[in-house]
Amino acid sequence: MNDKQISIITTKFPDTPVSEIAGELGVSRTTVYNWARELGVRHTAAYRENMKRRLSEIAARPDVRKKKSESQIRRRRKEMRRIIEGRQQETKWRFRMRPKRTGYAVYRLRKKRGYYESDDPFVLLYDSHTRRLNGSRKFNEEYYLQKYGLKFIPDDCQEVDE
Repeated sequence: MNDKQISIITTKFPDTPVSEIAGELGVSRTTVYNWARELGVRHTAAYRENMKRRLSEIAARPDVRKKKSESQIRRRRKEMRRIIEGRQQETKWRFRMRPKRTGYAVYRLRKKRGYYESDDPFVLLYDSHTRRLNGSRKFNEEYYLQKYGLKFIPDDCQEVDE
């Protein structure tokens, strides 16, 4: 970094877009940011507020919002495919693998009856300590199979009293 570059960065960086400074100096925007950080130069508060306002106006435009939502939909589909295929996710997004009402039913069965979940989101396991649903007339395991698609399987590791 020579004296001319130092003077341009120190005078223009506070109030000028980095892309303009980079074009003038013939270097990348990242280089300008790095040099400004080394020199201890920052954008002014007024410039940062102005940029924040301009960016929010751009983000609010319908064409930008539509493009953003389309790309988010594509990324979401890719992530779901990765999960289904058993590959590692690229985002930290969490996906519901079963309908919300089925999740509530599973939660109630786990807490009140002692069933526990398997790797399959639609399979519940039971052992000798589980208070099974077979005695109840209205809410038995057949009801949960028909309404929510849940299957009840004895756990192989535990002994089960039938």
